Amino acid sequence: MINIFKKEGLKRKCNRYLAKHQYEKVLQLTPKAIADFPKDPQFYIYTLWALSELKHLDQALEEADKALQIFENHLVLLNLKGEICFKKGLFDDAIACLEYVHQTTPDNLHTCYILGQVYTAKGDLDTASRYFEPILQYDPKLLQVRMLAMSERFIFEMNQKQVL
Repeated sequence: MINIFKKEGLKRKCNRYLAKHQYEKVLQLTPKAIADFPKDPQFYIYTLWALSELKHLDQALEEADKALQIFENHLVLLNLKGEICFKKGLFDDAIACLEYVHQTTPDNLHTCYILGQVYTAKGDLDTASRYFEPILQYDPKLLQVRMLAMSERFIFEMNQKQVL
Protein backbone atom coordinates (compact mmCIF):
# COMPACT_ATOMS: atom_id res chain seq x y z
CA MET A 1 0.00 0.00 0.00
CA ILE A 2 2.87 2.36 0.84
CA ASN A 3 4.37 1.70 -2.61
CA ILE A 4 1.17 2.87 -4.28
CA PHE A 5 1.33 6.17 -2.39
CA LYS A 6 5.02 6.52 -3.20
CA LYS A 7 4.40 5.85 -6.90
CA GLU A 8 1.49 8.28 -7.11
CA GLY A 9 3.52 10.91 -5.24
CA LEU A 10 6.34 10.55 -7.76
CA LYS A 11 3.86 10.91 -10.62
CA ARG A 12 2.43 14.09 -9.10
CA LYS A 13 5.95 15.49 -8.71
CA CYS A 14 6.83 14.66 -12.31
CA ASN A 15 3.60 16.24 -13.55
CA ARG A 16 4.32 19.42 -11.57
CA TYR A 17 7.87 19.61 -12.94
CA LEU A 18 6.65 19.03 -16.49
CA ALA A 19 4.01 21.74 -16.09
CA LYS A 20 6.72 24.14 -14.93
CA HIS A 21 9.12 23.07 -17.72
CA GLN A 22 11.58 21.76 -15.14
CA TYR A 23 12.70 18.86 -17.30
CA GLU A 24 16.04 18.31 -15.56
CA LYS A 25 14.18 17.67 -12.29
CA VAL A 26 12.00 15.10 -14.05
CA LEU A 27 15.14 13.35 -15.26
CA GLN A 28 16.49 13.30 -11.72
CA LEU A 29 13.39 11.42 -10.51
CA THR A 30 12.60 8.98 -13.28
CA PRO A 31 15.58 6.56 -13.26
CA LYS A 32 14.89 5.48 -9.67
CA ALA A 33 11.15 5.51 -10.30
CA ILE A 34 11.65 3.18 -13.28
CA ALA A 35 13.84 0.90 -11.16
CA ASP A 36 11.29 0.89 -8.32
CA PHE A 37 8.22 0.53 -10.56
CA PRO A 38 9.38 -1.26 -13.72
CA LYS A 39 5.86 -2.28 -14.75
CA ASP A 40 4.56 1.29 -14.92
CA PRO A 41 5.10 2.89 -18.35
CA GLN A 42 4.28 6.36 -17.03
CA PHE A 43 7.82 6.98 -15.80
CA TYR A 44 9.19 6.13 -19.25
CA ILE A 45 6.68 8.59 -20.71
CA TYR A 46 7.91 11.31 -18.36
CA THR A 47 11.51 10.52 -19.31
CA LEU A 48 10.84 10.69 -23.03
CA TRP A 49 8.89 13.89 -22.68
CA ALA A 50 11.67 15.57 -20.68
CA LEU A 51 14.46 14.35 -22.96
CA SER A 52 12.54 15.49 -26.02
CA GLU A 53 11.90 18.94 -24.59
CA LEU A 54 15.58 19.27 -23.69
CA LYS A 55 16.41 18.26 -27.28
CA HIS A 56 18.36 15.18 -26.16
CA LEU A 57 16.85 13.36 -29.10
CA ASP A 58 19.40 10.55 -29.50
CA GLN A 59 19.03 9.60 -25.84
CA ALA A 60 15.25 9.97 -26.10
CA LEU A 61 15.14 7.60 -29.05
CA GLU A 62 17.25 5.04 -27.17
CA GLU A 63 14.95 5.29 -24.16
CA ALA A 64 11.88 4.98 -26.38
CA ASP A 65 13.22 1.78 -27.89
CA LYS A 66 13.99 0.39 -24.41
CA ALA A 67 10.51 1.24 -23.19
CA LEU A 68 8.87 -0.29 -26.26
CA GLN A 69 10.75 -3.53 -25.68
CA ILE A 70 9.00 -3.74 -22.32
CA PHE A 71 5.66 -2.17 -23.28
CA GLU A 72 5.27 -3.36 -26.85
CA ASN A 73 2.83 -1.32 -28.95
CA HIS A 74 2.08 1.10 -26.10
CA LEU A 75 0.26 3.90 -27.89
CA VAL A 76 1.63 6.84 -25.89
CA LEU A 77 5.19 5.55 -26.12
CA LEU A 78 4.79 5.01 -29.87
CA ASN A 79 3.35 8.50 -30.23
CA LEU A 80 6.33 9.96 -28.36
CA LYS A 81 8.77 7.92 -30.41
CA GLY A 82 7.07 9.21 -33.56
CA GLU A 83 7.48 12.79 -32.35
CA ILE A 84 11.14 12.19 -31.52
CA CYS A 85 11.76 10.65 -34.94
CA PHE A 86 10.03 13.63 -36.55
CA LYS A 87 12.26 16.05 -34.63
CA LYS A 88 15.32 14.07 -35.74
CA GLY A 89 14.20 14.18 -39.37
CA LEU A 90 13.55 10.42 -39.47
CA PHE A 91 10.25 10.88 -41.26
CA ASP A 92 9.66 7.29 -42.37
CA ASP A 93 10.33 5.99 -38.86
CA ALA A 94 7.98 8.65 -37.47
CA ILE A 95 5.28 7.63 -39.92
CA ALA A 96 5.65 3.95 -39.01
CA CYS A 97 5.07 4.68 -35.31
CA LEU A 98 2.36 7.26 -35.81
CA GLU A 99 0.40 5.29 -38.42
CA TYR A 100 0.11 2.39 -35.98
CA VAL A 101 -1.26 4.75 -33.33
CA HIS A 102 -3.59 6.38 -35.87
CA GLN A 103 -4.96 3.03 -37.04
CA THR A 104 -5.58 2.00 -33.44
CA THR A 105 -7.06 5.34 -32.33
CA PRO A 106 -8.19 7.22 -35.47
CA ASP A 107 -9.83 9.97 -33.41
CA ASN A 108 -6.55 10.92 -31.73
CA LEU A 109 -6.15 14.53 -32.89
CA HIS A 110 -2.65 14.83 -31.47
CA THR A 111 -1.47 11.94 -33.63
CA CYS A 112 -3.27 13.41 -36.65
CA TYR A 113 -1.51 16.71 -36.06
CA ILE A 114 1.95 15.14 -35.84
CA LEU A 115 1.30 13.02 -38.92
CA GLY A 116 0.23 16.17 -40.72
CA GLN A 117 3.47 17.83 -39.67
CA VAL A 118 5.56 14.88 -40.83
CA TYR A 119 3.92 14.77 -44.25
CA THR A 120 4.23 18.55 -44.52
CA ALA A 121 7.94 18.25 -43.80
CA LYS A 122 8.18 15.61 -46.51
CA GLY A 123 6.49 18.04 -48.91
CA ASP A 124 3.40 15.82 -49.31
CA LEU A 125 0.75 18.45 -48.64
CA ASP A 126 -2.13 16.34 -49.96
CA THR A 127 -1.47 13.60 -47.42
CA ALA A 128 -0.78 16.21 -44.73
CA SER A 129 -4.16 17.76 -45.47
CA ARG A 130 -5.84 14.41 -44.92
CA TYR A 131 -4.46 14.34 -41.37
CA PHE A 132 -5.24 17.99 -40.68
CA GLU A 133 -8.88 17.57 -41.76
CA PRO A 134 -10.07 15.91 -38.52
CA ILE A 135 -8.58 18.83 -36.61
CA LEU A 136 -10.60 21.23 -38.74
CA GLN A 137 -13.73 19.17 -38.20
CA TYR A 138 -13.10 19.36 -34.48
CA ASP A 139 -12.54 23.13 -34.64
CA PRO A 140 -14.13 24.67 -37.76
CA LYS A 141 -12.79 28.10 -36.83
CA LEU A 142 -9.37 27.10 -38.15
CA LEU A 143 -8.36 28.14 -41.64
CA GLN A 144 -8.69 25.62 -44.42
CA VAL A 145 -6.46 22.56 -44.37
CA ARG A 146 -4.00 23.71 -47.01
CA MET A 147 -3.34 26.95 -45.15
CA LEU A 148 -2.58 24.96 -42.02
CA ALA A 149 -0.29 22.67 -44.01
CA MET A 150 1.53 25.65 -45.51
CA SER A 151 1.98 27.19 -42.09
CA GLU A 152 3.36 23.95 -40.70
CA ARG A 153 5.80 23.73 -43.61
CA PHE A 154 6.99 27.27 -42.94
CA ILE A 155 7.43 26.58 -39.22
CA PHE A 156 9.30 23.36 -39.95
CA GLU A 157 11.66 25.09 -42.37
CA MET A 158 12.32 27.90 -39.92
CA ASN A 159 13.09 25.40 -37.15
CA GLN A 160 15.45 23.49 -39.46
CA LYS A 161 17.35 26.71 -40.23
CA GLN A 162 17.72 27.43 -36.50
CA VAL A 163 19.14 23.94 -35.89
CA LEU A 164 21.81 24.48 -38.53
